[in-house]
Amino acid sequence: MTSNLVGSGSGIAPIDPSLTLSPASAAPAFESRAEAALRWLGAGFSVIPIGRGELSTGGASAWLDQLSADAVDAYWREHPDHDFGVVLSDELVVFEVSSLDAQRALDAIEEAHGITPTMIDGGSTGIRHWFRCSPGSRPTSDWLSEQSRPPLHIGIAAAGVILSLPPSEGRGLLGAGPQTLADLAEVGQDLIAAIIEHNRRLASGVRPPVDVTPCPMIAPVQIVEATGVEPGNVWAAVEPPFAPVDDMALGEDGKQCAPDRPRPTALDKFSLRGRAGEVERNAVEQIPLLGRIAMVGQFTAIYAPPNGGKTLLTLHLLREATRLGRVDPARVYYINVDDHAQGLLEKLRIADECGFHLLVDGYREFSSTNFLDTLRVMTAEDQARGVVVILDTLKKFTDLMDKSRASAFMKVARQFIVKGGTIVGLAHTNKYLGSDGKPVFAGTTDVRDDADCVHILRPLDSSPGDTERVVELENIKRRGNVALKAAYRYCIEPDISYDELLASVEEVDQSELLTLKRTEAERSDADLIAHVQACVREGIDTKMRLADAVAERAGVSKRQAVRILEAYTGADPARHRWQFVVRERGAKVFALLGEAGPATEAPETDQAGGCGDV
Repeated sequence: MTSNLVGSGSGIAPIDPSLTLSPASAAPAFESRAEAALRWLGAGFSVIPIGRGELSTGGASAWLDQLSADAVDAYWREHPDHDFGVVLSDELVVFEVSSLDAQRALDAIEEAHGITPTMIDGGSTGIRHWFRCSPGSRPTSDWLSEQSRPPLHIGIAAAGVILSLPPSEGRGLLGAGPQTLADLAEVGQDLIAAIIEHNRRLASGVRPPVDVTPCPMIAPVQIVEATGVEPGNVWAAVEPPFAPVDDMALGEDGKQCAPDRPRPTALDKFSLRGRAGEVERNAVEQIPLLGRIAMVGQFTAIYAPPNGGKTLLTLHLLREATRLGRVDPARVYYINVDDHAQGLLEKLRIADECGFHLLVDGYREFSSTNFLDTLRVMTAEDQARGVVVILDTLKKFTDLMDKSRASAFMKVARQFIVKGGTIVGLAHTNKYLGSDGKPVFAGTTDVRDDADCVHILRPLDSSPGDTERVVELENIKRRGNVALKAAYRYCIEPDISYDELLASVEEVDQSELLTLKRTEAERSDADLIAHVQACVREGIDTKMRLADAVAERAGVSKRQAVRILEAYTGADPARHRWQFVVRERGAKVFALLGEAGPATEAPETDQAGGCGDV
């Protein structure tokens, strides 16, 4: 195999084209693109198809989700001429140079740090040195296109960038290459910082302190692999489709040009610029998880009074989600730390039937006090994507009354969510109702403020002897397409099994809910309604006199009395209890529906100059 490139120390330099690489150091020959792709996959590289310079799949994330030897083999059987690349992971960094001067500068930096690359490939866009990052190193991409790259610039490709791999069109491997990622030479942050400083000096117009001689760009590399291409052909280069170019400005001609680069800051190492692929791999589609009240990829909090049915409702909706295929039950972890032994056994049987996991304090060394540490590990090791965690109840995992602890808990939970996880937290409402008569969440506002969605569950009032309970969930914070209100009913007959109880849960539609809430309101207002009716029958029938009398007799505020008067005024016997006519001087005179009303009516408008009853 003839080549115009050969290893020379830690770099590459043009030599006599008549020299050949020895068999021991020659680049591997592959019978097909599929064989080459499988070889790189086996070495630990995240191989991805490139069809003549563009991704052939629907996106990097979709391909990487199903990446396997079978997937690679099947793809290249269908597309045998497609090239391939690698999505750089956090542990990889690649340096590329496009001129002999830049190559010498890179050699000098590597030599100064005692580093020799073990993987080098070349092509018409330049020569690349591949390295493995040492623990704690956080390289940031500094990648310029060939047209805008200064001759001395050293390109840096880090996590999320896609680079073509030999023997893709335009790329050739020098030597046999690594058998695994572990074979790559390791570099630390010191060498990476030296290259960043080198590029910064270039951008500011300062020539780097290396002895270089100006020379033209390296000519297109002619490395021939066993891929059916005749020797002597120059292959077209494949540019990395996802190479970050956010830091490039556009000139008047629309082409990219390098602006004056600002001095790097301490925040640069945290930047996600150019790493859309990494975020895309963690993102999950926000599909319904628990009916219409919780979405995949969010933190949802459900507050309810004790024994309000939050656990029952959650288990019912979770079982439906697994049945409908909305979630993989093997990725669902229901953590039950608020139950007795019999309740635990009942829920374990449900979990086994549906296929999701049940975790309990005291079993298999699980402890809710260590849960937050486990969540941190899952987040750091990219294990969060697609995982659903249900916490029953939240107060067992953090102190909801302690602002600092609740805030710290939500910070860890949020990191888990942005890596593709899902959390549903069940919690209790306060024992005191709000000013509107509705339940309010217990604890500080931190969970409510930091969650994606928050629901308050309240049971509707029932009559003695009722065999069903209806609960309403009202959303007080939402992100995404979740229901503002939802309602469910379930059986409350005594002595039924938990399986029967679970089977009795069903959703209540909104039209029926309105009727039920109207009935509930009438039941709640029954005492005040009776006072109004008694007053009217006694001849206390104008609005303000009625309000004063009802407030005094019922021991409520005048405002509540007025609310009752207005709520049940109308002509529909199914909804109303009385109506009024406007008499002289604008007075509103009330009469009970179905009973004799006022003898005569006056116009229903106030008389000019009058002081009508309002």
